Amino acid sequence: MSSSSDKGESTALLPKKRQRNVTVLSLVAITYFAVAGGPEGTETLIQTGGPLYSVLGFIIIGILWSIPMALMSAELTTAFPENGGYVLWVSAAWGAQAGEMAGWLQFVSSGVDACIYPGLFLVYLEQALDMNLEDPTIEWTIKITFVVLLLLLNVLGIESVGHGSTAFMILLLTPFLIIISIAFTGIFTGIGVLGWPFSTAKMLGRPETEPDWPAFFMVLLWNMGYWEGASVCAGEVANVGTVFPQAIAISMIVVLLNYVLPIMAFSGLDGNYEAFDNGHYITVAREVCGTWFAYALGLAQTVSVCGLFANGVVKNTYLVCGMSEQGLLPSALAARLYVCTQAHKHIKSPPRTRHIHAKNV
Repeated sequence: MSSSSDKGESTALLPKKRQRNVTVLSLVAITYFAVAGGPEGTETLIQTGGPLYSVLGFIIIGILWSIPMALMSAELTTAFPENGGYVLWVSAAWGAQAGEMAGWLQFVSSGVDACIYPGLFLVYLEQALDMNLEDPTIEWTIKITFVVLLLLLNVLGIESVGHGSTAFMILLLTPFLIIISIAFTGIFTGIGVLGWPFSTAKMLGRPETEPDWPAFFMVLLWNMGYWEGASVCAGEVANVGTVFPQAIAISMIVVLLNYVLPIMAFSGLDGNYEAFDNGHYITVAREVCGTWFAYALGLAQTVSVCGLFANGVVKNTYLVCGMSEQGLLPSALAARLYVCTQAHKHIKSPPRTRHIHAKNV
């Protein structure tokens, strides 16, 4: 444990201009992209298990797996309200070496994961515009612009990322909400208000062949994990004890509806479960709803990738920042760039040094 003099020195090193600015809505958006990032990816559940088992699977896994994980994340985050998240939890339980290992393993995993998003953005953009960009110069220009703009969003601060993530979430979900609303108007009549054919029997049907349970559960668990993701930036959250649990609860509802409603709507529009694979929602929109709805869903997928990349960068930067603040990494990695818009000054503040032990909780 650090002495009282050490604590005094640590307190003196706290950056005076630092404020906890992340609010409930921003944290909901950050958590949403940490866990889901959009309805895309659930098409294979319809293919391997059918819409009925998919809906039941999300509800059951949500109760047995996701809710306990979310509650654990909320409780531990309020107990350790600093940047670093699960690194602090592991360090308190098993020591600094185990915490450092957990942090680095997650850093490498998230870093590799983030590398796919520039290329994925280009693929989704081509699908959305229904064109093939074969010129390597154009492709690399788009990828580099994608990375630079989203890194700039992170440089502006986590509050900007929170606002940006909120905008991404709204833009991403709006086309799905419109299609779902129109499709569900045909639940009782079989025809939606725009003439779309809709079948309630197909909406809750089961595949004719035997379900592929290993693939089904793998995709299901993958889509319902990582509720602890937003904990790495707990040190930036205003009133953590109240805000974080509220954000987790709201995120749980948003994530479940984000998965369940599109599954019901799109399977009701297209009962060919075998055809459901990644990207098939856009195909259904093009064939049943019209070209403009397909464009809207395609663009929504590009927005989804933007949100996933921006939040991937946030998670890794605040993971490293938290590890540095706790003395697990060099203190230089916790230095902050503060942009004072009125004075137009850039101030680098020295990092904090604080060690959290289980006995202090």
